[in-house]
Amino acid sequence: MERFLKCLSVLLGVVLLVNVIHTAFIENLNVGVIPLILVSAFLIFNGFYFKKNKKKYSAVVSVLFLAGISIFVALGLYGNRDTSDYKENAVIVLGCGIRGEEVSDKLANRLDEAVLYHKKNPDALIVVSGGQGPQESITEAQAMEMYLNEKGVNPEVIIKEEKSTSTEENFLYSKEILDERFSEEYSVAFITNDYHIFRAEKIAQQQGINVTHIGAPVRWYTAPINYSREILAIISFFVL
Repeated sequence: MERFLKCLSVLLGVVLLVNVIHTAFIENLNVGVIPLILVSAFLIFNGFYFKKNKKKYSAVVSVLFLAGISIFVALGLYGNRDTSDYKENAVIVLGCGIRGEEVSDKLANRLDEAVLYHKKNPDALIVVSGGQGPQESITEAQAMEMYLNEKGVNPEVIIKEEKSTSTEENFLYSKEILDERFSEEYSVAFITNDYHIFRAEKIAQQQGINVTHIGAPVRWYTAPINYSREILAIISFFVL
């Protein structure tokens, strides 16, 4: 059992570290990967020095591992349970990093869901929400608009929100736009990747937006870093 736990700790650390490095090449590198690198280093260190640390850390590592896996599964199940009835007045597509003018796979998946939504509810406004960050030649909203236009979405229903730099601002500024567009109460769905649905919904509710949601998938090999980063973000959200 001791040998198994030691190998498991090293293996998990190496897999997470490789995943972080790989994802950094296909997505924009940001400070969110730093905690994951530290977690990877800890797992590897704990594996190599398991005998010295087993009494002190083995139980902690086991509990954290099981808790992480449980949250991972819960986020996946929650994010893949869509609640939209495709009759909303508007849909908000949350932005994420682009490279130059090219949308990432994660963002493309979100936008593909928006295309499907548009086919079912062509009259709904589509707010593409995202400002401009490092390694981005244009705003995320502009890149998203271009992608939707290429997919045949009616440009008259697309509205760009180009100031936001976080999920909180995505909803804040998108709500401001929609409040100006609708004189009466309106309904909203939002689209983001499955792992992000839970926290995004809580943020929207905090800002007084009653939303439904649609989860977009991610490539399987990016799941470890995306879900791990989201777990840390959820902890930060509820603690801070």
